[in-house]
Amino acid sequence: MGAPVGNTNSSTENRLWANTIRRAAVQDPDRLRRIAEKLLSMAEAGDPQALREMGDRIDGKAMQTLEANVTGNLAGLLGSIGRQEDDSPVAG
Repeated sequence: MGAPVGNTNSSTENRLWANTIRRAAVQDPDRLRRIAEKLLSMAEAGDPQALREMGDRIDGKAMQTLEANVTGNLAGLLGSIGRQEDDSPVAG
């Protein structure tokens, strides 16, 4: 389940760790290059974590698959949802 509507805990402006690393990388780009080279060397040597990180950074993280076996009466379900909406208080 996702965060509630309006939750800004993971907004792009509220990512302290990522922002801190970004500032450090801008201040010393050669250092970032050395880190990237180390990651490549580790992946080349077969380090599973380095390989996973390379894949995540290059291809993006894999989507989680979800399987569901759903049976039932869709018309009945939609009807019950409509009845719930009809029973909700009206603002005004």
